[in-house]
Amino acid sequence: MKLFIFDMGGVVTSNVACIPEMAASLGIGVDAFFRGTLADPSDIRTSPYNTGDIAELMKGTISPGTFWTRFNARTGLAVQEDLWAAFFRPEPDEGTYAVIAALRSNGWRVVCGTNTMHAHYESHLACKHYACFDAVYASHRMGVIKPDPAFWHCILDAESCEPNEAFFTDDDAGNVRAAGELGLRAQLFVDSSTLAASLGEWTGKRRV
Repeated sequence: MKLFIFDMGGVVTSNVACIPEMAASLGIGVDAFFRGTLADPSDIRTSPYNTGDIAELMKGTISPGTFWTRFNARTGLAVQEDLWAAFFRPEPDEGTYAVIAALRSNGWRVVCGTNTMHAHYESHLACKHYACFDAVYASHRMGVIKPDPAFWHCILDAESCEPNEAFFTDDDAGNVRAAGELGLRAQLFVDSSTLAASLGEWTGKRRV
């Protein structure tokens, strides 16, 4: 194994799902919020985060200002601030941080591969949440989001790594499935203890 790729929210940090609070602050339901972004929350084929303006925000193709201007026009609301920043309060998962530290101390390269947006990226930077990684590959800077295969190809090309030389973990089953189909050794994140035990198998150690 040459490279370990970790998702961020739901793996390295928790308390990252801010849409329920955002919607409540606006007096609307979560589904109504998603519809205001041109996402269809009833479509079981994909996550509502991966379509519409949320996807464009995470690809970096629209600004937060454009996102909220469009949202206001569709919903009749008058959002004046970037709620993505106001309601984002991530908390570090110390167990996962310990796993990453153990991998790096044993000489392995560990990077972050995350679907994110400007406000959340800047929050993680300010809190030094990315400091545990050798590199960070953020969707809004790459112009592509998971589960698009191009997301992993971008990382693998930058790292001069073949798919079968890389391990990937994410809390989203669709992303894990997509990575596995590309040939990465992919695992759904459940908790840091389970991850540590599995990584012991991949690295040849009893436990990382």
